[in-house]
Amino acid sequence: MNVIILGTNHYNTLGLIWSLGKARHNVILLLRECSDSYVDKSKYLTKTIIIRKNNDVVDVIKKIATQVDQRPVVLATNDNDAAMLNDRFDELSQVCFFEGGRPHGNVNQYRNKDRSEQLAVECGFMIPKTSVLMNIEELDTEKLSYPLLIKANNSINGGKAAMRRCDSSTETELFIKTLPTEYFPIQIQEFIDKEYEVMLLGCSLYGGTRVICPVANKKYRHFPEPIGLGSYSESLDIAQNEDLQQLASRVAVYMQKIGYTGLFSAEFLYRGGQYYFLEVNLRNDGTSWLSTCSGFNLPDMLCRAFVDNDVSADSCRFVQTEFMNIKADFNHVRNGRLKLGTWLSQLRKCTSYSHYNKRDVYPFCIYIWTSIKMAIKKR
Repeated sequence: MNVIILGTNHYNTLGLIWSLGKARHNVILLLRECSDSYVDKSKYLTKTIIIRKNNDVVDVIKKIATQVDQRPVVLATNDNDAAMLNDRFDELSQVCFFEGGRPHGNVNQYRNKDRSEQLAVECGFMIPKTSVLMNIEELDTEKLSYPLLIKANNSINGGKAAMRRCDSSTETELFIKTLPTEYFPIQIQEFIDKEYEVMLLGCSLYGGTRVICPVANKKYRHFPEPIGLGSYSESLDIAQNEDLQQLASRVAVYMQKIGYTGLFSAEFLYRGGQYYFLEVNLRNDGTSWLSTCSGFNLPDMLCRAFVDNDVSADSCRFVQTEFMNIKADFNHVRNGRLKLGTWLSQLRKCTSYSHYNKRDVYPFCIYIWTSIKMAIKKR
């Protein structure tokens, strides 16, 4: 099976390559131009094409489609590319399979967090108290409660750069003033002092009429805390957890309502016996490799559903797996939050990593070498 990945030099792309390579797919990477890339060093890639301009992507996909014997599957690893595929639905659906919502509707509207949260409430989820700030002139810091969380309303604009916990009116005003106008509108949200964060990993098939959601990612540490990337976590078997089963059933309703076909992740905060809905990512998640290592290769299931209409999770068996982003998580040792011995013990127990795969080591070697070179330049 021919699978095209629209990727950047990030472990999200690398994990997707590993999942598809493990299933023996013919993987072609369209890599956004960058220096010192490591994802293109994977042994599982058949071909890598460097993308220098946004306009090149669609033309390249069309060209590849004429060169292979079967209509290819195209998977995006970031919100921008996923949105682009949906915007070009009518054009691209003639030559390839890809994730999206049409003909049921354009799922890009649900990349707006306020629209997604409205639907989440309809599906029975609790959400933190939230308001949307259209521009800086609307800000009235005296009416806000602290601490609070600021984040971009649209997943395409700003991302992590627009996210900050603020503990005072002064901090809030100073941070919002630093945000470029294209980051607006932004959300101002009640800050939930979570006990932990959990992410449901799944695959929605046939316009949401069938949803496979077998694995949850329970995050124990982030870097930077408390709202950075998950750096240490473990997989949970949703079938063995009644609370997670209830969340998964509501997520399935969400997918059916938007008519979505594709990979997804749904994020929740847990506090005081309650799960709070954060967001749904309508694309491959950076930790989907954790699901593959836990026995459920979701990208492979999606590809087979597209091409062969043949997919089943019945033969899959859950394997409890611990996951670590080694470089990010080691910062907890460096800043004194975690003892080295504890960290090393947890590292040894992990069987899944963001950048390391014992069956495909070369990308990790390049990643470490590049990190060393960058550290030397900063001195």
